[in-house]
Amino acid sequence: MNELNLKKAIIGNYPLGIIEYGYKSVPLVELLCDITPSQQLQLRCSTGNAANEMNILNSSSGLAINFWRLYELVNKDKLVVSFEWKKQLPLKKGKPANLDVRIDSSSDVTFVESKFLEPYYMKNEEPSASYFESSKYSEDTENIEEWIALFSKAKMFKYYNVVQLCRHLLAIIKDYKRNPQSYSGKRMHLKSVIWRMTPKFLGYLQDKEDYDERMPILKQEALECECLVNTFIKDTLYSIPIDFESTTYNDLAQMIKESSKYKDFVDQYYL
Repeated sequence: MNELNLKKAIIGNYPLGIIEYGYKSVPLVELLCDITPSQQLQLRCSTGNAANEMNILNSSSGLAINFWRLYELVNKDKLVVSFEWKKQLPLKKGKPANLDVRIDSSSDVTFVESKFLEPYYMKNEEPSASYFESSKYSEDTENIEEWIALFSKAKMFKYYNVVQLCRHLLAIIKDYKRNPQSYSGKRMHLKSVIWRMTPKFLGYLQDKEDYDERMPILKQEALECECLVNTFIKDTLYSIPIDFESTTYNDLAQMIKESSKYKDFVDQYYL
């Protein structure tokens, strides 16, 4: 599916109106809620362009910020939401894992990899050769051969970005071992949350050339990814309190239903 056609469908049929700022001719919108000074700093310090892109209509950063900040406000004083977590390198060298969201509560630490339109025009990553060389792994990483086997399986997926999720898992486990005080008495969760294309949005989309082929594969690969990663956790990371879930914003939307901005969110994202 063509990225440009997906964006045209969003921009050309936005149900709430569009604020034009002339940013590369892409309509911009206000966030559905204010973010904290700390969150603003996190976004400005991100390795991507989250701070610049969060107001773009079709932005994945905007979707993640709108949903998880609303979730934080609904659960006021019960949890803290951070954006653009990039504390650890998966391997000895290279770029840090950059997770979109981290949520801390008294009992849990949740990491979220968030996707909007990407699953409909992008493919699974090809892991770099370093992930198949035991010497490239950190001294904090145990069972290296099992990790190599995991990446070998992850690269076989077609559309669902399983390789990226495995890199995130590797970095989270490293952080857990290096900073145990941050996780003491808590359970960890890694979530892959994507936006599921809805019939309402499909009505606006003119080019559906590979929709029928891609959608069943994405759905099946999400289930297979969840099975693969949780089996790895069970067999290899069994002493570490962590689990993995593949889900969608469509299924999680009820988590912010108490927000006064719930209908705005549902309308903005065609739910």
